[in-house]
Order: sequence, then structure tokens, then C-alpha cells
Amino acid sequence: MDRIAYHPIRVSPHASLFLPLSEQELKIYQTECVNTLRVPSGSDPNLSRSQPPDSHINTNDKESAIQPSPQLEQDIGSPVGYTTPSPLSIPISSFPAAQYPHESYPPQTSSTNKRSLQSPTEYNQSGAASSSMPHFPKRTRHNHSPHHSLNNDSHNSISETVAQHYNMRPNLTKGARTESPIFGLRKFNNWVKSVTIGKFASVESSFMAPLLSYNNHPQQQQQQYPHQHHPHPKSNGTKILELGCGKGGDLAKWQNAGVRELFGFDIARVSIEQAQSRYQENCSQRFYAKFVALDCFSLPISSVLSPEELREPFHAVSLQFCMHYAFESEVKARTMMENVTKYLVTGGVMIGTIPDPDLLIQGWERCSRESNVDKPSFGNSVYQIRFPYPLSPQRSELNQVYGNRYSFYLEDAVEDIPEYLVLWEPFVRLAQEYGLKLVYKKGFHELFQIERANPSYKNLLYKMRVTNSEGNLVIPNDQWEATGIYSAFAFVKI
Repeated sequence: MDRIAYHPIRVSPHASLFLPLSEQELKIYQTECVNTLRVPSGSDPNLSRSQPPDSHINTNDKESAIQPSPQLEQDIGSPVGYTTPSPLSIPISSFPAAQYPHESYPPQTSSTNKRSLQSPTEYNQSGAASSSMPHFPKRTRHNHSPHHSLNNDSHNSISETVAQHYNMRPNLTKGARTESPIFGLRKFNNWVKSVTIGKFASVESSFMAPLLSYNNHPQQQQQQYPHQHHPHPKSNGTKILELGCGKGGDLAKWQNAGVRELFGFDIARVSIEQAQSRYQENCSQRFYAKFVALDCFSLPISSVLSPEELREPFHAVSLQFCMHYAFESEVKARTMMENVTKYLVTGGVMIGTIPDPDLLIQGWERCSRESNVDKPSFGNSVYQIRFPYPLSPQRSELNQVYGNRYSFYLEDAVEDIPEYLVLWEPFVRLAQEYGLKLVYKKGFHELFQIERANPSYKNLLYKMRVTNSEGNLVIPNDQWEATGIYSAFAFVKI
């Protein structure tokens, strides 16, 4: 079978879009090299040097001495339920054989290998994928635990379900989003993300400022990293990795936070195309961005980013409303952590939002006790969480860290999609294995009570129409209750 290289399709001067493999191509690919982690090329010693511990990193400090960024301005963006596992594309030409002596790839020989946007999949008359489908060499599989194996069929099925769901979500205009039945919830969730980005990943935050000080001369920066585009006008700016970027709902937040380069990944090809379109329309002259359809919980980001693109480490990694999908299995969770930490600079941050596992377990326990049904559930008119079986008083079902599945429904956003509990203490221990230290965790309602006292974030609440001029919430009660099941977190790489 001939092997061909998949080319990035240049859709603007400042951004690239990769088309994924078809589901049939993906299954063939995964039988040979799913969950394989590449060995990175040598990193720049000037960038990877250790940073001294910051005095503000204190897991016991409830308030965290962090100065927020005052200038955040948002569009409403897309809300909860971003994505994860997915089909992918592999730009083979990004990996010269000299960089990876244990692997060899065929040279690019013709521009006819480009896959068109209109017809991303080719089949022969029998219905099978055509012979032009790429073939990949076998590679060593990195299994971190011999006790966890990947069932490709079931995992692919869930990944396909998630991808298909988000591919079918309509791309609403800003005006249409204001008519959403959960408009208040969307606004509040976007405010929370603005706060966490401002506190931990803004160029003015106490976390990013020390990381940017080593390279504060634009001329020197251009000499060191000639591939970078459009530095932020106020600073050198940050380099951000966004896993589960969805339709690009956080682009305005990152622009206001001083991003210089952003790499966005998502399982849903349609979402990636919509993120690309949003970037071109609103942000392409302010910073560089690249969007890729990739299952970043099953495959390494180095499979689609070149060594040159990964040479400078990321300052921050963001996982908004998506990380829970990785806890389907230990393999996926560890692949996620590899992608988060492998190219994150020392002192860099991982921020995210997830359904709070303690609140979900409490709800599971309560509805199991109060109802005599096979699949207990709780929620209200806006959201519903349904579990596959009752939780016993001993909670023996939670002895396993991974694969604790439940179904989640959110009106006008998530249609009864499978998700997984992120048991918090095991997650913190897993993060510690990868050199991450927890510095912040707050439920959304607690975060609101704390940060509304900050003048910048209080003004933003009013600007985003979360509160009225008197500072009172204008979100309906059922939507406010739905926001309470989430928590925000931040880790620092030490």
C-alpha cells in the first residue's frame, strides 16, 4: 500500500487547518499505533531552564496572592461541553528522519496528496477506503500501567459519539446566542473562564510575568524564534496550548490576555473549522493561531506539530469543560498529561474547568438513596445527570479511578453525552507524577463570591450581563444551580 503525507491546508496567512482521517482510516491507524508517544527532539536549554519557586504558589492559601488582569473583554463564546477524543490528521512531512532516527517516513513527492476540504474521505466502489490511504510504521507502545488495556472498539465508539455530537452543533451568530435558553449560564461560565485566564495566564498575572521577562526584547525574540507571527502590541505575549478548544469561544479572552501564539486542538472537525473561521474574522491580525482536529487524549500533539513549532515551550495549557473525557481510561488520562506537561515551560500553568466530582458523587449518593430505580439521576429543567446504576452506601463502585461513567444533558448544549468522573485526589496525585503542583481549586459559586469583590472582575460581570447595575445576579435560578456543579483549577509545573 502506498504511503502519502497529509499536508496542512493553508486557509489564511496566519493559521493552518488539518483535516482528520475518516473513521475507517482512523481504526486502521489505531490498530498499529494508538496511544504511541513520540520522543521529542532536543529542547532549547535557554527555554527549559528551571525557574525558582514563586512565593505565591501556596496550596493552603485560600485567596492566592495573584494580581488579576484588569482589561478583559469578552464575546459570549461557546459554553460548556467542549470536546476531546477524535479522528486526526498526520502531517508526516513535519518529522524529518534525522529528528527521529527510530522512524522513517516517505518523502513528499507530489502536491496531489493534499486532501480537499470538500471531500475529506475517499472510498473505492466496494465501500472500503481507497488504496491511497496512508500506511504508518509500527512503533513502540508506551504503556504506563500493565493493568490497564485499551479496548479500541468501545473507546472509539465513545469518541465517535462525542465527535459526532459536537460536529452536529450549529454555529450560532452572536445575536442568535443571546436567544439561547441557557444564555445566562453561558455568560456566567464565560466570566469564570475570563477570571481563571486573567489570574493565571494573562501577561499581567504574577505567574506569566516571570516567564516573559527572560525574553523582553522584541528584536532578540525575532532572532530566537523567527517562525513566530504578530507579537501582542503590549508585550512579547504568551504561547498557549488549548486542548478542547471547541469553536474558538475563548479567542477573545486569549487576545485580551496578551497571547502571541495559540495552538488549538479538538476532536470535532466541524468545531475546528468554525474556530478557524472565527479567528480569521476577529483575531488574525492580533496573534498567530493554528487549529487541528486531533484526539489529544489518545495521540500526542507532536504527531501534528513540527519540532520547530514545539521548540519554544508553552506558557499555559487550557482544558475548559473537556478534561473529564480523558478519564475514560488510565491510558487516555496519561496521554493527556503527556501532552500537557511535555512542552510546558517550568513555571507554566495548566488551567481548566470540570464537573466537580465531590458534588456529583454526593448527588449520585442522594438520588440512589431516595429513588428505587436502576439508573438514578438528579438535576433540574436545565440539566440532568444520570448514572448507570445506584451507588452503594460503601461507595465500592468508586474503587476504580477511571471509567466511572455517567450521562450528561444540558439544554441547548449537550445531548445526553457520556462523561467520566474525575476523582479529585487521584487526579492530583497523577498530576504530581508529571511535575504539576495544585495551586488553586474553587467551585464556580465560591469563585463568584470571592472574585466579585475585585473591581475589574465586578465590572466584567456587569459588562457581560451576569449582574445588573446594583451587582445582583440576573441568571435564572435553574441555570444558576446548573453552574454550581463545576469547579475551576490551576496547576503549576515545578
